[in-house]
Amino acid sequence: MLVLVSLSAKPKFIILYHGSGKEFNTFSLDSSAEGGVFLTPSKVRAQRFGKILYTVRVDYDNMYEVDGKKIPEEHELEDIEKVIADARRRRCDLIKIKGFRDYGAVGDMYIALDVAKLKVLKRS
Repeated sequence: MLVLVSLSAKPKFIILYHGSGKEFNTFSLDSSAEGGVFLTPSKVRAQRFGKILYTVRVDYDNMYEVDGKKIPEEHELEDIEKVIADARRRRCDLIKIKGFRDYGAVGDMYIALDVAKLKVLKRS
């Protein structure tokens, strides 16, 4: 599995989108079976997961990057949990899966592991 870990003392952030069927003001891992919050740079892809679109600022220190081709297209929950466990072992707070294949779509997917670093900028 191709893995890149970005380490830096300088804080970084990225703006991503999250789709949900529920309204909320802050994120929680309580509703995540996998132990992370899924986000995408695509508004259209985010809205496939719920009609409410959240624009989110994601602050992170260390990003764990994975080649999506290394994850089976017909992936199971355990495949994603393994990626999350690997990222946590490496002390990363954000995962980027490049070219993630899911529900017939291919695109970058992010998984935030620290909800304290997520800020809802807009809900629409």
